Formats: sequence, C-alpha cells, structure tokens
Amino acid sequence: MSLSHLSFVASVPARHAPFSLLHRLVRLRRAGVLVTAMTLALCTLPQAPAVAQDTYPSRPIRLVAPYTAGGSADAIARILAAGMTDRLGQTVVVENRAGAAGVIGTSYVSRAAPDGYTLLLGIVGPFSISPVVTPKSASYDPIKDFSPISLVIRMPSMLVVSASSRLRSIDDLLKLGESSANYNFPSSGVGSYGHLSGEMFNLAAGTKFVHVPYKGTSEQIPDLISGRVHMGFFGTGDVMKYINGGQLRALAVFSDKRWPAAPDVPTNAEANFTHALPEVWFGVVAPGGTPAPVINRLNDALRQVLADPAVKNRFDQMGFLPSPSTPGEFADYIKMDNDRYKTAVRAAKIVTE
Repeated sequence: MSLSHLSFVASVPARHAPFSLLHRLVRLRRAGVLVTAMTLALCTLPQAPAVAQDTYPSRPIRLVAPYTAGGSADAIARILAAGMTDRLGQTVVVENRAGAAGVIGTSYVSRAAPDGYTLLLGIVGPFSISPVVTPKSASYDPIKDFSPISLVIRMPSMLVVSASSRLRSIDDLLKLGESSANYNFPSSGVGSYGHLSGEMFNLAAGTKFVHVPYKGTSEQIPDLISGRVHMGFFGTGDVMKYINGGQLRALAVFSDKRWPAAPDVPTNAEANFTHALPEVWFGVVAPGGTPAPVINRLNDALRQVLADPAVKNRFDQMGFLPSPSTPGEFADYIKMDNDRYKTAVRAAKIVTE
C-alpha cells in the first residue's frame, strides 16, 4: 500500500476505516470509468466549428449600410447585395442602421458575431474620422475590431451649390470674407466626411462657413437644392445625378485631374485653390476575428461583382470608381487613411469629446 493510502487510513477513526477505505476505492473506480467513458464519447463526437466554412454561406447574409436609404451608401450596398446574392447562392439583405454620422451602424457590426453573416459597408467617415472626432461615441477600433474584405469604391470630393446660387466659383467663396459666417454647409453628422471637409476648407481658406449636421445624404440634398443650406462637400457619386439634372452646380472637384463623369468641372488647382481634400471611399468589412476562408470567399464574390461590365457601367454613370482589392491591401489602406485623418482632424481642432 502506498504512503498516501496509509496516511488516508490513519486519518479515519478505527471503527470506520475499513468501510471508508472500501467506499473511497469504489467511488474512485466509478469516477474513473465515468471519466473514461466521457472522454471516449467526446473523442468520437464530430467537432462543430464556429463557422461551417466548407458550406458557407448556408443562410441569408445581412449587409449593414450605416446611413439612411436613398443616399450613396444605400445605393452602393444594394448593387453589391444583388451581385453577391447571385454569386454566393444566398440572399444578401441590406439593412439600414443610420445615425451619428454612420457610427451607430458601424458600432453595431463591430459587436456582431464573427461568422460571416453580418457585414458592413465601411465608409471613410465612421472609419477614419469619427474615432478621432467623437472617440467616446465611436468606441470601436477601426483597425482591430473589423476584418477587411475588399475596398469597393473610391471617389474625389466635389464642392457644389444650388443651381440657383449666385456663387459660381471658389473665388466667389473666398471673396465673402467676414460674411462667410452667414453661409453654411451640411453633412451627415458631426465627424462625417462632409463635416471634416468643410472644416478643412475653412482652415485653408480662412472662411467661417457654419456646419449643419443631418442624418444622411438623402436629407441634405433637398435643402441644398432649395438654398436652405448654401454649399456642400460630397463624393462625386452623391451629387452627379443632380448636377446632370440641372439642380446643383459643381464649383470644383478635388482631384489631380478632371473627373470623367464631369469633364466640364475644373479641378481645385484649376480653380486656383491648391489645398486638396481627401477622397471618399467605401468598402466591405466583417467583424474582427471572422475566419480567413470566409473572408476570402466574400472577397472573391465582391471582385466578381465589381468586374461585371453591367455593374461597372452603372457605377461609372453614378460617378463611382470601382476599386477592388485583396483583404490585405484594404487593411493597409484603412490604416493609412486612419493615420492621415488623425493628423487632419487634430490640425483642424474639431475634436468634440
């Protein structure tokens, strides 16, 4: 008998020692049989991974657009959803979760299960600007909390006014001087691309245009056309149909060269304004930790959609430049853009929290 058994017997009162020892041995034996049986059962059961990658997708996918229906984000999301549905064999449904300059929808997806069934149309505002401008509200990390899938669209910023406005050039804006405080510009909310663009313009030009926050692009445009707000900074795709329809007039496009969809609109340099504004971008991301095989499957589907001549033609007509990428390239692009806006936001001193 081992020393452990002897010490055990010695610790039990004499009249109970034989019974207690026997009882303990029986219990140990039963426990050993039970553990062995459980171990064998677990080893023979099929393992159930968090995502059945070989059968993905096996149910509908949600693509969250973090702005209201009717704007560019919504239009892009719906074109992508239709194309992905055809190529993935499962329905991709667009879900609009607007508010707080895109932060509400972006934050929602950052907390979703990383299983490939909840995706986000990532946008420059809530990804590169809001985490710096409104860090308490945009509590997610745009680098760590998402798994990039593919860049989708890039487009330069365009400065526009109502077609009935007396403002016809950037020079007209610069000549306003102190009276520029009587003019305003809209955006999709504090920390949005339109907000930062207007503040960066103010900083460079010495103007005092006043920011007016809205929930989304579709709410800004009617007020801009009517003259309720006086000027705006939008991605080309947001405003091309209104420019072509004669409701808005473009004063300049912030690009190295003229935009193909608006060849008559001068670049900012041609309009004698050398300060550039960053571009607008859209891409598709998943919650951080989504398995690589799922990311690659989605990337492949998106690249096929963006290579479709019908889709490319539709985006061209809307003023969008299709820009597919690998997940790694998109991750690098997000980091570069995030760093650039950190510098710009701090220079403009528009942190609000």
